[in-house]
Amino acid sequence: MLQSRAAAYTQPMALVDPDDDSLTRYVARYYSYDPDRRERRHVVEAAFDNEEEMLAWIEEGATARSPEAAGTREAIEHYTGLYLEPGDNQRAREKRWALKAATRSHRAEWP
Repeated sequence: MLQSRAAAYTQPMALVDPDDDSLTRYVARYYSYDPDRRERRHVVEAAFDNEEEMLAWIEEGATARSPEAAGTREAIEHYTGLYLEPGDNQRAREKRWALKAATRSHRAEWP
């Protein structure tokens, strides 16, 4: 099923800014080891304005771009797709701020 979708997208795909919180976006991420941070994490590789383009990008390009092509890929590394609605980043930021504020006020109550 993905191959038929990927075959349909032979033209250049429209990329969008993954951090633009005013748009609905489909983000392709790669889970791998980040030597700068010394941890495994999801790294944003591209963002699209529709799901079909994201799936086609992952299907067509993952093989060519991945370390597996060079023979250095680890078994745990993989691509994932993420759907983000407008305002998702702001809601997550507000939730973190509220949690941090609640934690700080709770600590203030201890002797």
